[in-house]
Amino acid sequence: MEDIKKQYTIQWVGPFHSLEEARHHRKGAKNGLFATPDCFNFYYFRGNKKGRGYKLSKFYSYFGIHKAADGYHKRLNKNHEHYSEFHENSNMDIWIGALGDLDQCHPDIIEEIETIFIAMYGSNEFLTENDRKKKKNEEKRRIIK
Repeated sequence: MEDIKKQYTIQWVGPFHSLEEARHHRKGAKNGLFATPDCFNFYYFRGNKKGRGYKLSKFYSYFGIHKAADGYHKRLNKNHEHYSEFHENSNMDIWIGALGDLDQCHPDIIEEIETIFIAMYGSNEFLTENDRKKKKNEEKRRIIK
């Protein structure tokens, strides 16, 4: 059996049902509830999409990262490429995550974790909106074979 060479722990907080709720959590974090509020580099959201043809009973989901150590809110906002397509309703769930070991908070490690998540959960339609990363992973698998 091969030794485990890497181990990452992500601490998740949520679910929040809107960006406003997540922002309120971040504001509390800055007031001393959490030691490092800007270390939340991971986010996951699921809910209903806007537009005709989308059923409110069907859920869509997305996993994303923000590599810089200045907080997920710099990337996840109402203008986010995928988030802007979602309804902020009672079905919206937003989770934010931080590495348990802040010494691991490096852009390359964050990217590696994102790749692992999408490789594991993207193929079974758990992550419905991570198309670009899924395609990159599929191309890598074809090249390796």
